[in-house]
Amino acid sequence: MAASYTQGTIVPKNPFSAEQAAGALRKAMKGLGTDEAKIIEVMSSHTNQQRQEIFTSFKTQFGKDLRSELKSEISGRFEDLVLALLETPVNYDARELKAAIKGAGTDEGALIEILCSRSNAQILAIKQAYKTLFKSDLEKDIMSDTSGHFKRLLVSQLAAGRDESGSVDPDTAAQDAKELFEAGANKLGTDESTFNRILSLRGYAQLKAVFEAYQQNHGKDIEAVIQAETSGYLEDGYLAIVRLAKNPPAYFAQRLHKSMKGAGTKDSTLIRVVASRSEVDMIQIKQEFQRLFGKTLGSFIKGDTSGDYKKLLLALCAEDYFYVTHSRWNIFILSSINMASVHKEGTIVPKSRFSPEQAAVALRTAMKGLGTNEAEIIDVMSTHNNQQRQEILATFNSMLGRDLRADLKSELSGRFLDLVLALLELPVNYDAKELKAAIKGLGTDEDALIEILCSRSNAQILAIKKAYKILYQSDLENDIVGDTSGIFKRLLVTQLAAGRDESGTVDPAIAAQDAHDLNEAVTNKLDTDGTTFNRIFCLRSYRQLKADFDAYHISYGKEIEDVIRAETSGDLMEGYLAIVRIAKNPPAYFAELLYKSMKGVGTKDSTLIRVVVTRSEVDMVQIKHAFQRLYGKSLRSFIKGDTSGDYKKLLLALCGASK
Repeated sequence: MAASYTQGTIVPKNPFSAEQAAGALRKAMKGLGTDEAKIIEVMSSHTNQQRQEIFTSFKTQFGKDLRSELKSEISGRFEDLVLALLETPVNYDARELKAAIKGAGTDEGALIEILCSRSNAQILAIKQAYKTLFKSDLEKDIMSDTSGHFKRLLVSQLAAGRDESGSVDPDTAAQDAKELFEAGANKLGTDESTFNRILSLRGYAQLKAVFEAYQQNHGKDIEAVIQAETSGYLEDGYLAIVRLAKNPPAYFAQRLHKSMKGAGTKDSTLIRVVASRSEVDMIQIKQEFQRLFGKTLGSFIKGDTSGDYKKLLLALCAEDYFYVTHSRWNIFILSSINMASVHKEGTIVPKSRFSPEQAAVALRTAMKGLGTNEAEIIDVMSTHNNQQRQEILATFNSMLGRDLRADLKSELSGRFLDLVLALLELPVNYDAKELKAAIKGLGTDEDALIEILCSRSNAQILAIKKAYKILYQSDLENDIVGDTSGIFKRLLVTQLAAGRDESGTVDPAIAAQDAHDLNEAVTNKLDTDGTTFNRIFCLRSYRQLKADFDAYHISYGKEIEDVIRAETSGDLMEGYLAIVRIAKNPPAYFAELLYKSMKGVGTKDSTLIRVVVTRSEVDMVQIKHAFQRLYGKSLRSFIKGDTSGDYKKLLLALCGASK
């Protein structure tokens, strides 16, 4: 699967007691009537693994089968959803595949969804589970129920041979793009075997590079080509793989939308996607749903389902089905505390088969004699990560007896030179130099101060302070204090203290209290010196802050950004907003910085260079996605339209968009 944010709405309950949860379910079904609300609470507040323990504990404590008990108490789609949640994921997938092919007609959409979105290990486990459950071979059953190239596509998926290394080879991507072009748009008819081979064997990260190469080299979007060259279920299967490579949450958002749009509901799809993605990426699926269809997933569920079925779906999706989490604040959005780790993917990765000697010689050759081979310099700078560039720098100086920076300065000029030299700096030294540039001379670049100090970790800030002292024989805090004023100065000083909680834990009670304190500070004008905002914004972890902001919105009906804009101004407002945006969505924050650096007349090259240099090894892939989503245009198109020459070429290469 392509690297992406992975945030589930369901996370392990802590503290967890299988015995207590089993007892709660027993009580909910004992006697006259059924306490459906308690069943909903237990099912939606525990992960699948915990539900398996609850299932076992129920049988151990009460000598009864939990599934049988539930079947006797509840019914309809509510029952279907509850029972789905009690299945292990692999058994559930196996049963869904069996349901898709048994009887008259085949649910090709379910076959595509499951087989194209599961990992190799999951597919192998599903095949084994299918054999155990149904005493039959999954591949044979699918082959007997499908035909043609669609059958071959599914069999290829069942082979579980997709590359899962996560590596991306631009040369292979270009070659695959050429083969797809020759097999489809450039051919009378379509060579489906080529499509099957590439789409079924390449890793999703590699496929994404293939599709980008296809667009750049042949001027067409791969989805449009597939729609023009294929049809029916084969088209659906190919498109599913493309969309999973490009944006998995968007694919599942589309599946959910199709399950509910129009007359009637395809509940099997709705249940399957919610049950299988609630612990994986449901938060991103909800975001994509809103972006794609202009309405929340919750609003669709409310409008298309009813009763306890609706309530459990909403709870699993963390859509306004709330539980008491604090004695004073009786609502708290579940998704606020269910933050899984965020995956980051850079466009610059370590060069394999790395030789600092060869790279150093290549640079020397590029600058030797008449003229300069800028293309070679661009290639070296954009195909090695910073650590490797440091080795190249040291090797160049020692092996050739020359100073690489001095040679580059004698050969290059302008923004191209600035960018190349930035790439040769250690990250910590680069940040220190950028901060010095932001405060020296007349005027202060407050935006640079905010960007660097609000987005770096505690360890990075401490290292920057040390590097600054070594480079300039001066204290960074003293220099910033001497160049700023008021609450904004205090905000920066607090950031420099590097005291942010980085444990990653989230406490809903703290979130509710922080939301209350922020509201009191605003409503009663108690924060004239910024103490409350600075304390919370600079000390809480970013995950905790996101929970704080969600709690604020739910309890007081306002977005924290709107409050900041209304109550503050200038650099202080920008500083607070930066922290909010980093807490909510770091790639979107940096995408906005890049957009502002290029929009309108002129380019703020210092910001453009800094963001590209500092994020190219961190999360530039996600930044590019956020840029496209926010502004409707690619980062590549903005860079091409706003820069020129070798400067443009190197920027594009660093962003993974050189063609």
